[in-house]
Amino acid sequence: MRYSAFIIAVFLMLTSLFVLAWALINAFEKSPVHVPKNAVLVIDLATDIMDAEGEKEFSEQMQDLFQSNHRQTTYLLEVLDAIEFAMQDPRIVGIFLKGGASHIHQGSGYPVLHEVRKALKAFQKADKLVVSYFTEADVKDYFLGSVADTIVLNPLGQVELKGLAVEMAYFGDTFEKYGIGVQVTKSGKYKSAVESFISNHMSDFEKEQMTELLRDIWDNVLKMIAESRNLTKKDLNTLSEKTALFLSEEAEHHKLVDMVAYEDQAWELFSGGNASDRKISLRKYIRDIGNKKLLKKSITDKPKIGVVYIEGEILEGEGSSFNAGADRLENRLNEVRDDEDVKAVVLRVNSPGGGAHASEKILRAVRLVKAKKPVIVSFGSYAASGGYWVSCYGDAIFTDPMTITGSIGVFGLLPNVEKIAKNYGINFEGVSTGPFSEINSFVKPRTAEELAKLQGQTDFIYHMFLERVAKGRALELKDVERIADGRVWSGLKAKEIGLADFYGGLKDAISHAAEVAKLGDNWEVLQYAHERKLSYEIFKLLQESSEAQIPIRGMLDVYSKHIKRGIESLNSLNDPSSIYARMPYSFLCN
Repeated sequence: MRYSAFIIAVFLMLTSLFVLAWALINAFEKSPVHVPKNAVLVIDLATDIMDAEGEKEFSEQMQDLFQSNHRQTTYLLEVLDAIEFAMQDPRIVGIFLKGGASHIHQGSGYPVLHEVRKALKAFQKADKLVVSYFTEADVKDYFLGSVADTIVLNPLGQVELKGLAVEMAYFGDTFEKYGIGVQVTKSGKYKSAVESFISNHMSDFEKEQMTELLRDIWDNVLKMIAESRNLTKKDLNTLSEKTALFLSEEAEHHKLVDMVAYEDQAWELFSGGNASDRKISLRKYIRDIGNKKLLKKSITDKPKIGVVYIEGEILEGEGSSFNAGADRLENRLNEVRDDEDVKAVVLRVNSPGGGAHASEKILRAVRLVKAKKPVIVSFGSYAASGGYWVSCYGDAIFTDPMTITGSIGVFGLLPNVEKIAKNYGINFEGVSTGPFSEINSFVKPRTAEELAKLQGQTDFIYHMFLERVAKGRALELKDVERIADGRVWSGLKAKEIGLADFYGGLKDAISHAAEVAKLGDNWEVLQYAHERKLSYEIFKLLQESSEAQIPIRGMLDVYSKHIKRGIESLNSLNDPSSIYARMPYSFLCN
């Protein structure tokens, strides 16, 4: 009896907490936000701008909230809509871009920053002021902030214009040292993802493709900065190669900034008195204008353009917070296909690829959607290998010139523990019914005959990949073979060689979808992303109610994040045939 009473009491308590939490969330979202007269919208450049919301477990959310290195995150369409709304909002007189020290834009790739940059340029055409203030400016900060009408640098600050680099970790010697055997199969001479597991250095093919990729991205960065600062790209590149790090007086001398001053002096550039008393944060402004579209069904009867996000590693199953689970995406695409209110679909792809089977499953769902309504693809920072596989049947593909794409090739990883087991006195022995019965064994290396069989399987899937691209892009197979071979391309080159149709961002793809579906101006966007749990809503409530300064992460934390993402990438290798369509395991150093 006492036990039953206890259960009832716990149930009633949890129900009460649930109701209270939802009441608090609804009250917070509906509570008015004060936007001062002649307000200045503040965009902190330390904020990560992601494509779409991922869903973390409650423990991860609480850890993020209370850790000193927690970083605020917002989402691309929220930012673009806020800037666009502010352009017409008589309460907003300008935008203040605030950059700090050692910011690592984990989610903000150059294509995302480019799209925000374009929105800021449109904002300026409404005769509204944009001011950038830097305590220090890394390359990404400066790339975005250079669009401002006036750039102010702290007297102790500096501007980095050092170029780009790419780094890869090689574990071949490590695995050899500890007795872990790794054999590989691959199709495509540029398919260098396997090098991390079997080599201790970068191959010539990898150096070739990465050098060209970085050059394309860097040329675009220089071009846009030069246009904004009334400099030539040649002169800017010379400054980069000779000086790279510009102290405040040097930055002003070379016209990289307009003023060397403190933050309070930067605020004086806005007319109408003390502008710092009239500031409103981006997060609060988004809430004020009611931009709460993500994951919320529209209450209007306008035709919809559905936006589906393929974010992160492509893998089998449901996936988790920031990867693309094939089962979950298949269900989501089926939902979009069957929704009669959705007249066109935009597939936003920000993925380095992943499992071949998972990529094919997602592509199949995309093709079924395309049979009923237009599918327009928008590339984010990455749309490579499996990320391109799932995209290639789009009616049109939009890419940013700085997107990393291509990598049309596949590889297989075949680890074994024979040596490390013997080092610890462990021996394996068994019997089999045929010469290939142990082909999937992880306790011994594959024989030459077994490797030949597995290479044939890899070549078969590679040929299937080529055929998908050829048919989806209406290209001759021989032309696809020429540009494939596992090679990574910039978005700039992708359009030139037929892997994309237009240069543009997510907004451009959405507008094109409306045009193809002949919707005129009578439509709205419906975004499909992770479903929100109550714990997520509580986390956002706590996060949005905080006005604390965005912390700056230390170098140790920065590199630990990269290592953690590398481990998560390895954990995502769950293809049933152990064959993967993924770009190289590297990260771009801005």
